[in-house]
Amino acid sequence: MCIRDRFLRDNSGGEGWVQAPGLDALLAEISREVAGKVYYNLRERDRGSLSPRLAVVVAVPLSDLKRESEFGRVLAEYLLTDLADRGLTVTELRLGREIHIIPQTGEFILSRNIGELASNLQELDYVVVSTYSNTRRTLMVHGRLVDPKNGRIQSSWRHTLPLNRELLGLFQEAEGPFTISVRGIL
Repeated sequence: MCIRDRFLRDNSGGEGWVQAPGLDALLAEISREVAGKVYYNLRERDRGSLSPRLAVVVAVPLSDLKRESEFGRVLAEYLLTDLADRGLTVTELRLGREIHIIPQTGEFILSRNIGELASNLQELDYVVVSTYSNTRRTLMVHGRLVDPKNGRIQSSWRHTLPLNRELLGLFQEAEGPFTISVRGIL
């Protein structure tokens, strides 16, 4: 049963159906459920290691594992947050070597530029990987907790999301680079 259907059934109070939750609520519930599953799985599996090190990578389309989308980045952010909130040691893969301060814009340390990434990343015990694919009405999300040393899947999960306008908005191609107008700067 997909989370949306369970939410509708569980929250109907016997009075019928309620409006489906927004995308934020659905992603938050999926993420909390996955974080719980990973946490308890690791607690059982790695009793000797109190704090296994893991990283979360961007979810990618099953049809093209080298492409990403805003949805994949957002899902990874939800998972990263909830896994860290469980007390797991989560490594930020996009951490740069230095903080870039741009006047009237902000301070930045996260990067996707390979040359700017910190080169001393710790060795990871596990990586959370996710893929997705869609039908006409749903987005199917599949994920796994993988040991990168041997490729073994330690845990896995799957969820479906209703393919609505809000979700489809995370798959829109940007027409150009994202910019924010700042007074005095072009």
